[in-house]
Amino acid sequence: MTAPIEAALEARGRLDRGRTAVRRVDVYGSLFTTEVDERAAPYLDGPDSPVAALSFSVPFNVAVALTDGEHTPRQVGERVTDGAVWRLAERVSVHHDSSFTVAALNSEVPVGAMLRRVGPAVIPYAARSVGPAATVRHLPTLARFVRKRPLPTDLSDADKRMGARVAVTTTDGRTVEATVEHWTGLAAAGLRESAARHRADTLLALEEADAVSAAELTYRGGSG
Repeated sequence: MTAPIEAALEARGRLDRGRTAVRRVDVYGSLFTTEVDERAAPYLDGPDSPVAALSFSVPFNVAVALTDGEHTPRQVGERVTDGAVWRLAERVSVHHDSSFTVAALNSEVPVGAMLRRVGPAVIPYAARSVGPAATVRHLPTLARFVRKRPLPTDLSDADKRMGARVAVTTTDGRTVEATVEHWTGLAAAGLRESAARHRADTLLALEEADAVSAAELTYRGGSG
């Protein structure tokens, strides 16, 4: 979910904020992105949606990130009641891009190393994990992992690709795209020093404070 959000924030930075009307938003991601979104969708109920469903809804999270220019706990709290966010969410479409799925599965983490040892059993494994219908839809992608491969012996340079691409089309016909191959904090995509220092300082201050907000720990604003 984080890759579409970061891509949306990046795309927003290229738009004329406050003066741009959005016609549609297309989000392209791996099956990890599309499947969790499909599973969350039946539980969405506008302002009455449970947080558990909102957290995995690509249209809502992309819409609120584009609207606010940030993504913090506030966006899945007080912003849930904003009708403008939901109207934009209705114009967000989610698409599977097999290149993102293959990149994720070729990564050492979270499941790439394991899949290299599964072999032909990857098909029934997928059926148990995401369901038979999704497995059939994504069979060409999964078939690439039928052949067993050796496990990596050194994970010091382990990679984790969970990317997404967001294309925002405005009412005047312009399309602004942004792609995030690794979202911030993943293996091979470490935090910027300023963000890492902020989180470390926040954690070190725990003994001196009664509570620390989730927003302080996530530290996700318009600049990522």
